Amino acid sequence: MVFDFLKKAGSDQKIAVYVPSTSNVGTPISTKAFNKRIKFFQHYFSKKFGGSTESNSVGTYVSEKGGLIKEPIAKIEVFTKRTPLKKHIKDFEKTVLNKVKDWGQESIAVEKNNVLHFATRVEALKEMI
Repeated sequence: MVFDFLKKAGSDQKIAVYVPSTSNVGTPISTKAFNKRIKFFQHYFSKKFGGSTESNSVGTYVSEKGGLIKEPIAKIEVFTKRTPLKKHIKDFEKTVLNKVKDWGQESIAVEKNNVLHFATRVEALKEMI
């Protein structure tokens, strides 16, 4: 029995999405709706990369419309190798941008290899200017 790190065969790429529990700048959604959002990305990552990990916590941010927003969030993350990430990254970006709009968000936080990015609707950017 041997660990894959001894063979340098591990998954060295990480992506994550921070699933919000609100819509329309701070309006809480139902637990059922929040769980549906979580399950969407669990299924998405499992289909594209073979699985995912969920962590739950509380996030805060300052909204242009609603001041300080504090909400439960779920971080859904996956570790993968470069080839699968390269193959699926554009679809992932498109999927997150669609969810920004569908879920009534100003933006959704996405992490890639420990760097935080924000997927933001063009309409939301125009409202901030």
